[in-house]
Amino acid sequence: MFFGKYILSILVSSSQSLGILKLPRSWISDSTVKDVAPRLSTIIYLDVRHCGNIRAPALEAIGNNYRYLIRLDITVEEYISYSRSLDEEATAIAATMPKLKHLEIDYMHVSTQGVLNILYGCSEL
Repeated sequence: MFFGKYILSILVSSSQSLGILKLPRSWISDSTVKDVAPRLSTIIYLDVRHCGNIRAPALEAIGNNYRYLIRLDITVEEYISYSRSLDEEATAIAATMPKLKHLEIDYMHVSTQGVLNILYGCSEL
C-alpha cells in the first residue's frame, strides 16, 4: 500500500485522537514522518513493518512526538538489514521511546550494544 505525503496529511488532519496507526509496506519517508509526527501525539501503537524508507530520523521524530507510544512494530526488508548496521535506528528507539512495552524489530541487523541500549532505554519492555 502506498501512502504519499498528501494522503497521510489528510488522514492526520481528520483524526485528532487516533490511537493505532498501521502502515505496513508503505513508502513513507523520513521527511513525511517528521512532518506529520507532531500532529499524531495520541498514537499508542504504530505498525511500520516493511517500510523501507523509515530510518533513524523518522524514529526520532516518532519517539519525540508520540509520547503515549507503547507498541512499535518495525520490520526492515532483508536486503536493507544485511547491507548496513541499524544501530542508529536502535539508538533512536532507545533514546526517545522509554514507555515502550512491546517492540517488534524483525530483520534488524543490530549489534549487541544496540540491543542493550534499547533494553536500558526502554525499561518497560
